[in-house]
Amino acid sequence: MRLWLLAGLLGCGGVDDVCSTDEPAPERIDDVVGILQGLAVPVTLPCFLQALPRPLQLEATSDVFSAQPATSTFSPRIFVQSGPLVLSVVPAGPGRPLLEFGERQGDAASTVKAELHFPLVEPPTLDDPFQQVARSSGGTHCGLCHAAEREVAPGRFTSRPLRPATETLVGIDWLEEQTEACATSLTDRCAVLQSIFAHGPVEHAPLPATWGTIYEPSAL
Repeated sequence: MRLWLLAGLLGCGGVDDVCSTDEPAPERIDDVVGILQGLAVPVTLPCFLQALPRPLQLEATSDVFSAQPATSTFSPRIFVQSGPLVLSVVPAGPGRPLLEFGERQGDAASTVKAELHFPLVEPPTLDDPFQQVARSSGGTHCGLCHAAEREVAPGRFTSRPLRPATETLVGIDWLEEQTEACATSLTDRCAVLQSIFAHGPVEHAPLPATWGTIYEPSAL
């Protein structure tokens, strides 16, 4: 049985309509803020993920070398692609409260970076995701790993995107199987996996091959 057929049993907090929206799939960071503003506070990360329109376009990595590290293949870093927007989450570990953003610019050789920390106890503003990655000395914390950072609008910085190294990739079908084992679990890890895999179809969608990895950065 498809996992998403069990959505009524695995809903966010047990009440599906609390974690739903009529908004279309987000294509910009500002669109995500709009979705979050329409959800009842406090907003948890699983509730937001459940609200995203399906199918979800996914890639996953077990790489621990990141500001949002995976903890294992069982709790990988998961990328959700939505048009020019890439979101990333992890089911467990120090990065679990974070929703990270990369919004592709022009020819996709750079992305605007941002971040939100969950749960949200009040609706976010359009500036909040950018303020959370800002450095007091200028630029963003993302620029430490993502090269060629430059300001494209007040408080908004773009830099080179990175994709997971091939040897760290985690199969989406395998993660769906892992989520089935969460059917009776109330762990934070399972809440994130269920919010992604138990509320509609998902598809494997690799990040652009033209993007470099943290180990072999692209010259673009």
